[in-house]
Amino acid sequence: MASFAGYEPEDRARVEECVSKTDPASAPFAHYNLGCAKYYDDDFDGALEIWRKLVAADVDPLLVDQATFQMGRALDAKGDAAGALEIYRGFARKHADDALAQFNMGELLSRLEQFDEAETAYLKAVEFDKSDGGDIRKDALVNLAEDKKLAGDVAGCVRTMRRVVDVDPADYDTRLMLASVLRGAGDVDGALVEAKTAAEFLDSVRPVDDDEAAAFQEANALAQSLIRELTALKEGREAGPA
Repeated sequence: MASFAGYEPEDRARVEECVSKTDPASAPFAHYNLGCAKYYDDDFDGALEIWRKLVAADVDPLLVDQATFQMGRALDAKGDAAGALEIYRGFARKHADDALAQFNMGELLSRLEQFDEAETAYLKAVEFDKSDGGDIRKDALVNLAEDKKLAGDVAGCVRTMRRVVDVDPADYDTRLMLASVLRGAGDVDGALVEAKTAAEFLDSVRPVDDDEAAAFQEANALAQSLIRELTALKEGREAGPA
């Protein structure tokens, strides 16, 4: 039995006992954590029931916010994209500058094929993510680029992928993604520059574990494959008709 929210199985048993004897107002953290346990056990309806009662009890504003956000995750996990979107919209009305809420809204709106609204949400996520690593910024821009690609907006896809690279210029994965997008757009020279730059960054990587080594090998293989393909295309173009 897996642990949850920092608890071991025996701790979960104590939380369940506590929840069975209390209401959300008297033991809000126990109820919140049991909701998390049910969520991680894929009992999304059970988690929703607990979190809804916790939100209704309105004991602690921060805990209410956390439970509300988790309700959005649970609704999304059970396939209710519209319901999850409604939860996140309500959350965003209280926390307009929350980057993750905007990102989640972008994903849901994209799935619901409301692409203009999805773009607005993704760009807000980019604006509001102030983290050093910029993970939300990158993920939002990558998703937005994919939406533009699916819509046939090649130029928009390229512009957006360049913004992804700007977030972390040393990220070889995003440079390889940009190289693939440029290749698809017919910009062989630009794609080759990005693939070679990614390969240079890969040369400086020293994997710290087996998982990282496997990811590194996969990225390196892709970089070398792109370089070979793009070099052949460029040389063929320069050679002209036979």
